[in-house]
Amino acid sequence: MAQTINADTCEYCFLDLDLNNHRAKLATAAAFVDATDSRYGFSSKDLRHLGGSEVARIPELVATDHEWSVKNAECGGIETRPPAAGNRIIVKLFWDVAPLACENFATLCANGGAFPPGCKAKPAPIGESGKPMTYRGSIVHRVIPGFVLQGGDFVFGNGSGGESVFGNKKTFKDERAGLALRHDELGLLSMGNSGKNSNSSQFFFTLSEKTPQCDGKHVIFGEVQSGMEVLRAAEAYGTSGGEPTVPITITDCGIYRPLECPGAGYWYDQPDADSFTLMSPVFVVRPRVVVVAPSSSVVQKFAVA
Repeated sequence: MAQTINADTCEYCFLDLDLNNHRAKLATAAAFVDATDSRYGFSSKDLRHLGGSEVARIPELVATDHEWSVKNAECGGIETRPPAAGNRIIVKLFWDVAPLACENFATLCANGGAFPPGCKAKPAPIGESGKPMTYRGSIVHRVIPGFVLQGGDFVFGNGSGGESVFGNKKTFKDERAGLALRHDELGLLSMGNSGKNSNSSQFFFTLSEKTPQCDGKHVIFGEVQSGMEVLRAAEAYGTSGGEPTVPITITDCGIYRPLECPGAGYWYDQPDADSFTLMSPVFVVRPRVVVVAPSSSVVQKFAVA
């Protein structure tokens, strides 16, 4: 029996943010090492297996190589190290508070991917806007340090568009319980809108413990469980006007299931001569340590220690 999007199947979602085209820059470096290992005497065809002194040579070698210097310029300059903060953000959805907002967000995360987990990925459906109904491939269009990081406009990519998953309705109503919550924590997930009852696909994360100007106007429907360091890294590219100084892209998204899906890590495009795209994407997992405690006071004592 096919699974549906609900509180039981989709308690958590993930978003993978690529900052300043880091993924493409790292992929170019990986492809360079794979193609020129014999020419430049690398100890491995895999960038990840090279020693520090070898990695340090790569930028200069790329810059002076006739063929690869062009590719280096095309990608905006290679990256030889994975993103320090990783790519993945895990959010917990408040289904008991804002079920409509949760269903909308979870569906847009799941569309275009493998849901239920283990099944073959299907193309995202096309909405009334003519765009695929998914966050995958969309951009973060607004980042104001100390305030919010906003995305979800997969229609225009500038904050003026968006579309909900509810039939022919591009927007849906506010949910009172979500409106009643306060934007008084870092990493809260809230609906972006253009006024009362105008929720579509846009969302934002709070980047401050106090954003009272959003209270009573935006529906809170989740919070960051893991990956706050990714948000902080993205925040560094924000401006007072909101336009990021570098591209910030949601390269992947989906339903997160603990112990089944990677909770933290980064994307690495491994060179693959047998692939149509000449590369195979690999999500490199970074281990997380989970502390289980009997009460919040014990957690606080552990954090202080």
